[in-house]
Amino acid sequence: MIDIKTGQVLAYEKIEQMFLQVSKLRIGVIGDGCLDVYWKANMNLSELSRETPHYPLPVVEERTSLGAAGNVAANLRDLGVGQVYLCTVIGDDWRGRELLNHLAMKQIDESHIIVYSDWITPAYCKPIRTGISHVEYEDPRIDFENRKSLSFHQEQKLIEQIDKLVTKVDAIIVTDQFKCGVVTPRIREVLIQYAREGLMIAVDSRNRIDHFTEMILKPNELETMKALHYQSKQKEPSMEEYIESARSLAQRQNSQVCMTLGEKGAIWIDKDQVTFVPSQAVLGTFDIVGAGDCFMSSFVSMLAAGFKGADAIAFAHLAASIVVKKIGMTGTANPSEIRERWIRLEKSL
Repeated sequence: MIDIKTGQVLAYEKIEQMFLQVSKLRIGVIGDGCLDVYWKANMNLSELSRETPHYPLPVVEERTSLGAAGNVAANLRDLGVGQVYLCTVIGDDWRGRELLNHLAMKQIDESHIIVYSDWITPAYCKPIRTGISHVEYEDPRIDFENRKSLSFHQEQKLIEQIDKLVTKVDAIIVTDQFKCGVVTPRIREVLIQYAREGLMIAVDSRNRIDHFTEMILKPNELETMKALHYQSKQKEPSMEEYIESARSLAQRQNSQVCMTLGEKGAIWIDKDQVTFVPSQAVLGTFDIVGAGDCFMSSFVSMLAAGFKGADAIAFAHLAASIVVKKIGMTGTANPSEIRERWIRLEKSL
């Protein structure tokens, strides 16, 4: 059975009920914490270097924010979740210290974070140039990423923190971002066992969504097709093919699946029930960076609060539609912004 929702905006009373319920939640985030760094360079100030045949980038503004698992935690906090914990491994470096500063400002619990001197705090650094026209151009990113896996001893210390965390929370979100990241095969098996025991665990994995079972999986359409080695007979898969691929992943991994389809919406597979929830159109310029983190945090929060999958997805669409309008940043959506967006959508219908 396929249940296609109309895409109507949630009732305002339900939105308020959702905010009330999530304020009672305790949610943990496990995975790859990251720092996003923005360097804005004004090329009008650049002068040819005396030592090299290059024009340097004169940085006039520097901004940092939480990324990856950190951004998921920030979204949970700004949404109004009562208690948010981040469990990760960071390095003893300036990026790690900056990440901890952001967590403190957001009042995100950092007691389950481990610091190692031989580990790198991941970061995405984005140089942005401006010139005479004031148009901004983004240079290739500068990435800080670990090229080796956690040692057995380091994994064991992280498992000890996970064991402590699960006793405190109503749900866990796993962010599996990097090839050599925090969510190793051994860590993954620990999480799968907790899911089998009944703890709500939802996973967002860039490259290994098919390695997780017994959980709530949130891949996009490309991650799903890749996991299944699925090739469409058409240039763009049909909705029937999308649904079939999401259903196949759910059956194979013994999991619930929320497959996002960008601006089209999302497909929710819960046992034999298939629900498609369209999203509302976002007009004008937009930036999808951070939208997936916002969707994930909003969606899981509402599921953990006891709302149905379709309602949780509709709320997540609403929150993510705010973040995509925040250009040049990994943004979040707070209750005031969500209420304002609801009013605008209601007037447009």
